[in-house]
Amino acid sequence: MRVVKPAEERKNEILDVAEKLFVEKGFDNTSTNDIINEVGIARGTLYYHFKSKEDILGAIVERIRREKIAEAAAIVADRKIPLLERLTGSVLALNPRFGRSTLKIRIFFLMSFYGISYLEMRLKVV
Repeated sequence: MRVVKPAEERKNEILDVAEKLFVEKGFDNTSTNDIINEVGIARGTLYYHFKSKEDILGAIVERIRREKIAEAAAIVADRKIPLLERLTGSVLALNPRFGRSTLKIRIFFLMSFYGISYLEMRLKVV
């Protein structure tokens, strides 16, 4: 039986399923048929929202980017947290590859504010 959903809800459902399948099977090993079957929609519904599998991946990346920016903005806006902790938290929200390494974050800030030449000068062995 056909279930009609609002366009934005259906689009997010497709993105959720596609993201799950891309993680489980890999992008190249996931077909649009896999996505269609998992969501339970017609091929035309998928192509109404997205031009291609690559377009779906782009939308997933954009959604993650928006979420991370919102997370970083919320941290920066919280005036109860000291400034340095807000800056560190926002960098971690945007760049999870830093892990919890404050050294990497300090290096990132030095490079951002002073440039690579300053960092090279500071790291030289005397």
